[in-house]
Amino acid sequence: TNSPLTGITLDNFPVGDGSVSLHLIEQESKINVNGADSQLLQQMLTTMGVDAGSLSLVSDSIQDWVDPDNATRPAGAESDYYQGLMPPYYAKDAPIDDIEELQLIKGITPHMFKGGPAPNSDSPFQHHKLGFGSAPGQEPDYAFGLRDVLTPYSNGKINVNTADANVLTCIPGVDANAAQNIITFRSSENTMDNSSGVIHDLNQLTTFISN
Repeated sequence: TNSPLTGITLDNFPVGDGSVSLHLIEQESKINVNGADSQLLQQMLTTMGVDAGSLSLVSDSIQDWVDPDNATRPAGAESDYYQGLMPPYYAKDAPIDDIEELQLIKGITPHMFKGGPAPNSDSPFQHHKLGFGSAPGQEPDYAFGLRDVLTPYSNGKINVNTADANVLTCIPGVDANAAQNIITFRSSENTMDNSSGVIHDLNQLTTFISN
């Protein structure tokens, strides 16, 4: 843009006594939570560092939340579970509209949603954990949070030209080395097929995965 606002940063922009930061994040670079199947969800959770005993719990519960029926998957939850909570509520049984909804789903803790190190146990405000939590003192340091890799706003396909390393390693068959190969290629110019760092054909991914 050539507007007068071009040189103004929106990172920590002063407003009154505080500040605001605005960032644009392309949602096509994330995983669509409403279309993710068990394999993709469990790969994502494993990459995050979620305990193996919670993989099916969280995966099944997410799918139960977004599907239209009230049939409960083996480790999932429908309204009969949520009605037993305080306060009670119903399973949505419809696509997620806001990624914050994940925090209502059985097995998903605020820590799992946000990612990063475990919350301070000395904090006076502790969040309730839905589902089966880890043993006291054993909460993992998640590599990232669900909100970092999931979105309800996309066409269901992941844009490998903009997805970050966390999202790439959630794709079954893509490990940390393959993700780094993709990112390195994207930052290069005039390389394979003179593509200037843009992946045009998904067949190219086999090259990055096999290297």
